[in-house]
Amino acid sequence: MRRITAKVPTTSPAKALAGRRVTLPADTDQALIRRADELARAGATGRITTR
Repeated sequence: MRRITAKVPTTSPAKALAGRRVTLPADTDQALIRRADELARAGATGRITTR
């Protein structure tokens, strides 16, 4: 299981997520990259964890 967690800045263009901490799951490395890209578009830098 892979997850990426990030705090979305309050100035984020993703208004629904602004100011929140989000954790996004990913089944594969490719999915993890897509999730990291989603967070980057929201203005957040994620931290990746694996189990």
